Amino acid sequence: MSHLIVASKKTIAVLSVLSVLTIVIAGCGKKSNLTSEVSVVALPPNAPELHSPEIQAVLRELNGALFKYIQKNGMPANFQEFVSNGGITVPAAPQGLHFMLVQGAVTLGKEKPN
Repeated sequence: MSHLIVASKKTIAVLSVLSVLTIVIAGCGKKSNLTSEVSVVALPPNAPELHSPEIQAVLRELNGALFKYIQKNGMPANFQEFVSNGGITVPAAPQGLHFMLVQGAVTLGKEKPN
């Protein structure tokens, strides 16, 4: 469990840009009246929250479950679909953070200020 997921700086930068673009594009559509929806942006790859051993272990477990889910069901539309249909139990995210899918991987994000 002590192995960390390692990605090149270029890959991390591309994923960060793509996640921001995805959120911006998704926000351009029809607005929902649901108050439970929040706008969440992925944490930058160098965020300290992503590097704690406990979070690394949870992310490894969730990404392993996501990989199995994708093999069986295809890519879920979002994290909520993955959890609802994946038959998994998700631990609570750290305070102020949310689990989310970004480019086919589970990561953490925080609410975007309005």
